[in-house]
Amino acid sequence: ANVKTNTKILPPTVLLNNEKGSFGVLSAASFHHWMEMMSSAKVDVIWSPVHHDKFIVWGPDITLYEVARLKEIEKKTTFTQISPTRGATVVASQSASGVRCVDICAITEQPDPLLALGHSNGKVTLATLKQTYDPLGLAGREFVPRYTRPCNSVSWSQVESNLLASALDKHRSDHCILLWDVNRTTALDEPAAGTSSQPADAAKPLAEMGLSETAHSVTWANCANRTLLASMNLKHIKIFDLRDLSNKAVSMTTSRYLYGACSDPFNPWQVASRGDNVVCVWDARNFERPILTLPQPRAVVKLQWCPSRRNLLMSMQRDSTTVRLHDIQQANSDNKSAQVADTTTAVEAEAEAVSPGCSAVERG
Repeated sequence: ANVKTNTKILPPTVLLNNEKGSFGVLSAASFHHWMEMMSSAKVDVIWSPVHHDKFIVWGPDITLYEVARLKEIEKKTTFTQISPTRGATVVASQSASGVRCVDICAITEQPDPLLALGHSNGKVTLATLKQTYDPLGLAGREFVPRYTRPCNSVSWSQVESNLLASALDKHRSDHCILLWDVNRTTALDEPAAGTSSQPADAAKPLAEMGLSETAHSVTWANCANRTLLASMNLKHIKIFDLRDLSNKAVSMTTSRYLYGACSDPFNPWQVASRGDNVVCVWDARNFERPILTLPQPRAVVKLQWCPSRRNLLMSMQRDSTTVRLHDIQQANSDNKSAQVADTTTAVEAEAEAVSPGCSAVERG
């Protein structure tokens, strides 16, 4: 299939990862404030997949926000206006010292977002920012690799919400991708010998992948249940099939554009990745080369598929206060892959040409 894209540079009224309504909406001032942080530092914004009125902003601190209609926010309450009709108030905040990566769980029984925090020593801890009832007793649990090294990425399964994957730096005697069952709190087998950093009663991973390798990021793929998508070793994108833990199948491609690999929620075989000043789109069934390559004017620091609209891919560039939204279009006129840059078209709408007060998406 031929593939082409239209790329739009969005105005400062859009976009955050809102699982319920496209990416979400921000006012111009809020957008510029968070975009400047996200494009130049280790700062991210994550919406809760089950609490559709809550999101976190994390960097030096992790802050939980709650969204409400402006008329419902109590007077004299400090809030950030994120659209013409809605504002976000701070619910709770804590230091993110030592935290390298964050993800929010999809467990519906949790009254407030349950976070997985990946630390610089490789440990993953579960935490809630607000002191509320914890019906499952998950807050405070820790998952420790055998050997200390940085945790680069954590990812909760949206299907089996007890499963949590972590991606680690290389250790010659350990695996770099660990799959944890957060409901298992103690070891079911003997602890590792030698200089292991695990406590004797620590929980053991449900599965381990990538012995003596490095995992830069890990996320859940959509091509099948229990499949993980990982960026690894400065050159690989790998998909791990964990449906049969005794025989873990792996598919792989080699590319320098391997970072931030993520799976399209509407097209189970469509994968995106980034590297240097390039965004790539892949078909995981034919992993030899990308079906689309999009050169970018600056280094790409974040890449994400829209969770509510088909074939929309967001990219963010370093030191930029705009977001690029790529509309990936499939054309079935022949069976050959597109010759990437030659068949790419872009329609760019400058942010300044659009009124900064308008809204893109409003949740009802």
